[in-house]
Amino acid sequence: MKSLLPVVLFAVALAAEELARSTRTIPPGTGFLPGLFHDVGRIAFLLADPVAAEVIQGLADAGGGERCTLEHDWYGFDHTEAGSTLAADWGLDDEACAAIRWHHDPGSAGDARLLATVLNAADGLAYAIGCGFGTAARIDSAILDLGLSAEDEAGCLERVQHAFTQENALFA
Repeated sequence: MKSLLPVVLFAVALAAEELARSTRTIPPGTGFLPGLFHDVGRIAFLLADPVAAEVIQGLADAGGGERCTLEHDWYGFDHTEAGSTLAADWGLDDEACAAIRWHHDPGSAGDARLLATVLNAADGLAYAIGCGFGTAARIDSAILDLGLSAEDEAGCLERVQHAFTQENALFA
């Protein structure tokens, strides 16, 4: 999990940027930073208590419950709440923080619903290109909420894969 998490965050950031361009639901560039930080709460958990983070990951992988529920049971809050708090401390705007907080449940994001939906769909696209761990994120409803057809989704997925391959090569 440790080595894969930064790759996943980067893939989601690229996917959020591509979805913003493709759907025109949010201004291009608005999704990159929230995409990059959407799971920063997981990094905080991993750094603060690596054993617990691995136990939670193992339970989630084994079907022992939803990760957010397991995190909440263990810590009293989940990675989305921790990530949102960290993002606010680092100066991200209220909309970005709310989108990070609600990226697993965009309907609860209030005014940040569109950005949270983009993050939710971007998370799914990252899984679709092989950048994910645990149970694959579902993007069906998020993609539909953004107005993408199956053909549009396939094109977007191809562009995300291409951008990820190009950008990731810079770090090799």
